[in-house]
Amino acid sequence: MSVLGLAISITVSLLIFRYIVFETNYNKDQVNRGRIYRVSMGIKANNSEDYYAATGGLLGSELAKNYPAIETYASFKMFDGKPKIQHNTDVFLNERIFEVNPQAFKIFSFEPIEGELATALNNPGSIVLTRTLARKLFGDKRCLKEFVEINKQAYAVTAVIEDRPSNSDLQFDALVYYPPATRTDDEALQSYFDTDHYTYILQKAGSSERDITTALDNFGTNVINPLVHNAGVKFSLKFEATALSILHFSKPLLMDTPKGNANNLYILSLLAVFLLIIGIANFVNYNIVTSYKKAVSIGLQKLYGIGQGRIIRQFIGRSLLGVAVSLMIAILLTLFASHFVDALGHIRFTLGTTQTLAYAVTIILISTFIGCLGGIIPAYHMSNQSIARLLANKMTLVSHSSWSHKTILFLQLTISSGLIILTLELHRQLLFFNKQDLGFKTENLVVIDVPDGVNNSQLEVFRTNLLSHPNIKAVSLSASVPGDEPSKEIFYSKKNGKRSETVYTYIKADENYLNVLGIPITTGRNFDRVSDDNSVIVTRSFLNKYPDLDPTRIRIATDTVKPIVGVIGDFHQTSFHDPISPIIIGKLDLKKEAVSKVLIKADPGALAIIRKEAARLNFDTPLKYYFLSDYFQNQYARENRLLTLFMMCSFIAILVSCLGVFSISSIIVKGRSKELAIRSVLGGSLADNIGLIFKPFGYILLVVFLFVCPASFFLIQKWRENYAYSSNPSLLPYVYSLILIVILIFTNIFYLFYHFLKGKVSTLLKNE
Repeated sequence: MSVLGLAISITVSLLIFRYIVFETNYNKDQVNRGRIYRVSMGIKANNSEDYYAATGGLLGSELAKNYPAIETYASFKMFDGKPKIQHNTDVFLNERIFEVNPQAFKIFSFEPIEGELATALNNPGSIVLTRTLARKLFGDKRCLKEFVEINKQAYAVTAVIEDRPSNSDLQFDALVYYPPATRTDDEALQSYFDTDHYTYILQKAGSSERDITTALDNFGTNVINPLVHNAGVKFSLKFEATALSILHFSKPLLMDTPKGNANNLYILSLLAVFLLIIGIANFVNYNIVTSYKKAVSIGLQKLYGIGQGRIIRQFIGRSLLGVAVSLMIAILLTLFASHFVDALGHIRFTLGTTQTLAYAVTIILISTFIGCLGGIIPAYHMSNQSIARLLANKMTLVSHSSWSHKTILFLQLTISSGLIILTLELHRQLLFFNKQDLGFKTENLVVIDVPDGVNNSQLEVFRTNLLSHPNIKAVSLSASVPGDEPSKEIFYSKKNGKRSETVYTYIKADENYLNVLGIPITTGRNFDRVSDDNSVIVTRSFLNKYPDLDPTRIRIATDTVKPIVGVIGDFHQTSFHDPISPIIIGKLDLKKEAVSKVLIKADPGALAIIRKEAARLNFDTPLKYYFLSDYFQNQYARENRLLTLFMMCSFIAILVSCLGVFSISSIIVKGRSKELAIRSVLGGSLADNIGLIFKPFGYILLVVFLFVCPASFFLIQKWRENYAYSSNPSLLPYVYSLILIVILIFTNIFYLFYHFLKGKVSTLLKNE
């Protein structure tokens, strides 16, 4: 049992350590990671400020050209539209493709499989593929100088590189040649607002991070903002640089890559250490309990002159054997569970040779320490007993009330109860997300991503055909749906005769959008199908936030006057991480503007109809569809993964604590067996005897919850700060945790006492 408990503790520690190594090794594959910075852009207008991870295309070249601290730059431009990559008849959608300037390979290091990376993107029409995409397109054959098509434009394969590790902020499937950015003076200002580039800069050797910061401040203050003010607008831009080495744990921005949470890593690290300590303590305690069965054998060895050192070596040998078995079980469990954990955490990486060696040496050293500790403590205790006591099997037990046992029991129960509370609170928060009113309906709503090459006329025919079926209730054509990262725009308002600018959320959709989502008009009317192409509908919070605004019209960044034809209630465009923001919905002009989403309100089981109507139009690219409810819930994928992880850790902590409580309960029962036997002879009740054994646990349990409750409440409140909306505090998780821990302790005590009563009382008294 102790071997299994130790194996479980080691397994969990190894899995947690693997995840921590994965997170802390983000971007470590880059040789220049200490000199690479990603540039972000902040737009400040009036009292609002938004920061974007993406910038304009001209930024990188201007910085590298004008500031000596910046050696060169790399600009990763999002591929226009939804790229469809094709070779012969093999077509793949939504691959992660970026257009990149040739200097990118001077900054970033990638592992080549075919071709020369230094010249791979020197010419127009060049493309670099990752291993997986190359295999999809060409199988196992070499593909250098082969051709692929992206949205019907031909590209020559000039290199193939290894897939990107999942612990990297640079995630792509293909890189396409992109010429160095150049703009005329008339286009220069607008180019900085086209946030479709991720800009990276390489710090020149000998310069410092302060030089980079100074260069960006100077560029914003002396170059960009004068251009903005000369254009007659009153907002300003600010540029900041984040080192690639800390990018994963930096503050998330708009259009950013997924971020890690350093606090979660600290918590997981402590959890791994505590679980390992508990596993070691249980192993040692169990060795102490089982050592009493060898009392006569040890007494005989001492009688025949065998010294203390040899006895200790015997115990250490047996203990090391037990640890070796635990380690083998742990390695097998880790190999089995790592696939599940890797899928849960989206882990795809391999340790380097040096890291693997250090990993193995650390495991061996820790295992040796555990084995020695598990042998020395019981051996030292037994070898110090007199020969008479050993032969009579009447040794002095290690006291169950010792501080070491109390400390271990306190840690076990603290970790178990704390994890139970945190798991229940996380579950309550996710239930809150599911039950909270979003301001729109998600039931039975199907979303279709419109591929490139499909024009609006085809989509209108598609909509008409769908609506001919009674199971299809409504269809909307739009540029985005709830759950998408919202577009931002600037609008102008006047106060006291002065014009001011504010950044706001802007959605483009047709006249059916509100009907499909079930959002009622509270004031005014909906868009007219024929007219209203220049009209807008705003949310109630928009008018409340800008009370001085003309309630009938606003001005957008183009200075075009747009009449407000209706007002709707507020709704959540993004997750509950963010507060509800004021939103403007503009009428989508189907004659001029592209449609990105088709939103369909249908009865259950109508997917067959949707597929049938899509097939009738014979689109060049298969349509990708999903349910809006699932898409919106995907915003809480991290919380769901965390809940799964906490549930696993809670179960394991309870299991390990159960073994610990069993070991300490065994010592208590063994130490008080004579007293329990006498109580039984004198007619002591079962409840009194169980209460006698439970009493030491009761005091520790009281201290545990006096510590755990405020500590858990503090952690939960800090965690709730990540959300603009969260569930109200409740006592139920704390009560449920206490009940589960009490059941755990009583189950162990009852099991031991049951086996104690199976022996004859007279025999117990005689032995004592």
